[in-house]
Amino acid sequence: MVHPSADIYGSDRVFAESVRALVAGGWSVDVVAGSDGPLRDAVEGAGARFTVGRVPVLRKAALSPSGLAGLAGELPGAARAAAAVLRSVRPDVVYVNTVTLPAWIGFARRRRARVVCHVHEAEHQLPAPVRTARSGTILVAEDEPGVRRLVEAFLRGAGHDVLVAPDGAEALALAAARGGRVDLLLTDVVMPGMNGRELHQALCQARPGLPVLYMSGYPALPATLQDIVDGERDAFIAKPFTRAQLLARVEEMLRAPARV
Repeated sequence: MVHPSADIYGSDRVFAESVRALVAGGWSVDVVAGSDGPLRDAVEGAGARFTVGRVPVLRKAALSPSGLAGLAGELPGAARAAAAVLRSVRPDVVYVNTVTLPAWIGFARRRRARVVCHVHEAEHQLPAPVRTARSGTILVAEDEPGVRRLVEAFLRGAGHDVLVAPDGAEALALAAARGGRVDLLLTDVVMPGMNGRELHQALCQARPGLPVLYMSGYPALPATLQDIVDGERDAFIAKPFTRAQLLARVEEMLRAPARV
């Protein structure tokens, strides 16, 4: 579990309660915080291990040329320190507390660890650069041009990097051109050539555990399509959908633990 500081204010107390609940649930918990302080006593008292580590925090002060330069200068050393912690602990899940720690999300994903990011209520009003820092690269495969354009507009407007393809073959080519660096596949269930499940399986050869969100014009999947989606029924959104509905499902998928 990664936390920006070792204070013991409102969000810190919520974090300490999360640690206590996980330990009580039988989890072995390691906490990495950006400094030492009163949070250590709360964490260790709950039965978790506490370590002071390098935790770059994306604050408003960093949203200037000099601030961004300073933050960029921290990242190489922080990445090495994070890699050492992840190698030592070998976590099943990395819990990142607040979206102001986007680097740790990247560190964990690079080690192919599952990631949960606790998004605080107030963080929905973060400035656009901060929202962009916590966005993802989304590969969209949709054969209907009107739906494809609408989905692209919704996602780009939310700050996501979007790759758009009319079918599975082009989606695979776009992903290959990015070296497999895709955070989420958003695909129609039925398309010409290969269906959504076949596309997902092909992408998982280069990116194991790639999250997928299936789209379909059926409000409830008929039996013939259930076989395509298989065990991913929870990762489904029915068309038509609103911008808010799509973005909520996308954010949910990006924050969900990776599947392996």
